[in-house]
Amino acid sequence: MREDRDQALVRVAELEASVKSVERNLHGRDLKIEVLERSLSNTSADIDKARAEGETRVRDLQSLLDDKEALLSSLKESLALKEGAETETHTHIIAKDAEISLLEARVKKAYAELEDERRELGSQVDALRHAGQVCLCSVAYLTTY
Repeated sequence: MREDRDQALVRVAELEASVKSVERNLHGRDLKIEVLERSLSNTSADIDKARAEGETRVRDLQSLLDDKEALLSSLKESLALKEGAETETHTHIIAKDAEISLLEARVKKAYAELEDERRELGSQVDALRHAGQVCLCSVAYLTTY
């Protein structure tokens, strides 16, 4: 009996040591679990923060892209209007050039006609002068005789 009792006490001591060892292992594992849970919580917070920053960045970039597209559209419209105005101005300039050419031709024709008239008037003046001289000569000749 004593032997059984001694064996039981040894067995109890072994079991108590085993329980203490298991409790220490369990406590160590609990500490590891707490550390891992904190790490998981911190990592989740970091991920959420990075996701929020990424979404903010995407919204900012989308807004910037929308602004650039609006500016591009505005510039295209402005360019189209300017090209239309240039085409209209070019057409107007061509019409004015044609009108100027026509007026230049009229001026040349009028100048040529003026020159013809001047020559004709000059020859008529010369003829009248000559006729006046002949007439004066005749009158002088008649008055002297």
